[in-house]
Amino acid sequence: MSGANTQTIDGILKDFCADYIVEGVNQKNPLRDFFKFDKETFAGRKVIHPSHVGINESPMWVNEDGAFAEAGYQKHVQPEITQRKIMGRIRITAEAMWDSQSTKGAWKAARRDEMDGLIENIARREEHALNGDGRGILAFINAVSPNASATMGVDSPGGISNSNFGNRFIWRNMWVAAVDPATGNLRSGGARKVVATSADGTEIEFSAPPPSSWADNDYLVQAANGNVTDIIDTSYEAQAWGLIALVDDGTYRENYFGLDRSNPLMDYANAYVKASTGALSHDVMQQVADIADQRMNSKFDTLLMHHSVRRQFINITQGDRRYGDAGSRNNPDAGTAAFLQDDLTFGKVALKAMRDFPLDMLMMCDKANSGFICYESEPGAWVEDGDGRILVRDGTGANARHAFEAWWVRRAQYYCKKSGMNARLDGITGQTFVVARPVGY
Repeated sequence: MSGANTQTIDGILKDFCADYIVEGVNQKNPLRDFFKFDKETFAGRKVIHPSHVGINESPMWVNEDGAFAEAGYQKHVQPEITQRKIMGRIRITAEAMWDSQSTKGAWKAARRDEMDGLIENIARREEHALNGDGRGILAFINAVSPNASATMGVDSPGGISNSNFGNRFIWRNMWVAAVDPATGNLRSGGARKVVATSADGTEIEFSAPPPSSWADNDYLVQAANGNVTDIIDTSYEAQAWGLIALVDDGTYRENYFGLDRSNPLMDYANAYVKASTGALSHDVMQQVADIADQRMNSKFDTLLMHHSVRRQFINITQGDRRYGDAGSRNNPDAGTAAFLQDDLTFGKVALKAMRDFPLDMLMMCDKANSGFICYESEPGAWVEDGDGRILVRDGTGANARHAFEAWWVRRAQYYCKKSGMNARLDGITGQTFVVARPVGY
C-alpha cells in the first residue's frame, strides 16, 4: 500500500535537540578535595626549613667526685624545598570560536569549553600526583620482550609496587617514554603514543611497537611528544611530591628534600612503615597507633586507603555487626555506610576511600600536627604574553595558521614538616581487588 510514512515525509521532519549536554567524564578529585594543605607563598631559589632533630646527650646521674659525660650539642638540619610545575595547553581555530559563540549555533562556546575543560583535566593530573611519590612514573613495563608488538604489559601503577591494574594512570593519546631505573636516563628511540588501554588494567597498546632499547621493569613516564631525546622533556622527577613521598621511610623517597632519610638524625622525617603487613586486623591498626604515640606523640585523625582495602576492613567487622542490637537482628541490613560511599570509622577516625590511592596500602595521618604545607609561586593561571593576551597566534611566516593557543600553568610543591608523625601499612593482603578506570579516561 502506498501513502505517507516517516520515510516519505523525511524532508519535512526536524531534528529535536535536547537542551543539555551529558557529562560523560568522571571529573571528581576526592583526595585533592579532602586533603587540604596549608598554603604558603614560595619565592627565591628555595625554602629552607630548619628542623631540630637531635638532643644533647650529656645529662647523666653521677656519683660524688665521679666523672660525668662529655659535652653534647643540639642537632639541626635544613631541608630545602623547591618547586614543581604542571602545564597544559589548548589550540583552537578562529572558525571554531566564531561558529560557537552564540546559543543559536552551539550548545557551548568552544573556547570556554576547551579552557574550562583543560583546567578540570589538569586537576585530574594533580590528583594523580597527590596519590604518588613525585617521580612522575606512570607504570613499570611488565614484559620480557616489550618491543615484540604494539601491545605491552604494565604493572606497578604510579611506580608503587603492585601487580594489579598497571595502566590506571595512563591515558589514551598520551605519549610515553621509558627510563632506565638503574641510571635515571631516558631510553633511546623516542616515545610512543598510547592508542588503547586494556579494561583489565594489564596492558597498553601503542601506535607502533616500542623501541628495542626498552626493557622489562623500565619506568614509563609521560613525554611531551614522540621525538623526545632528553629526560628534561618528560615528567620524570618533575611531578609534585604526593603523600607517598611525604609519608614514607625511604621506601620510595630516601632523599627527603636534600636530606638522607637513612641518617639516624632524620627519624623525624621517617614515617613508621610496616612493609609486609599481611592480613588487615584491628590489632595491627592499634599496634601502629601505639607505635606512633611512642615515637612522636601522634594522634591519628585521618585514615586513607583504596576501596579494596576498605572492603577488607568491612569484612573484619562483619561479625560484630551481625550480632548487634535486636533491631538489627529483626531487620538486618548487610551493608554499611560505605555502600553510599560515606565514611566508616575506626576509633572515631573516619576511613576515607580514595579512587587513585595505592592498592594494598593504608595510610594513617596526624594531619592536625604534622604540618602539611603547599608552597606555591603560581597557584594556577593562564599564561599571558607581553601584551596581556591569553590567546596567541599559532605560528609565523609560512607556518602561520589562523588558529590560537593558550597555556595554563601551576607551580607548587607539597611538603610535610614532621613526616614521622604519620604511618603507613604496606603489603596488605587478602583483599579482592576491584579497580576500574574512571569513565572518560
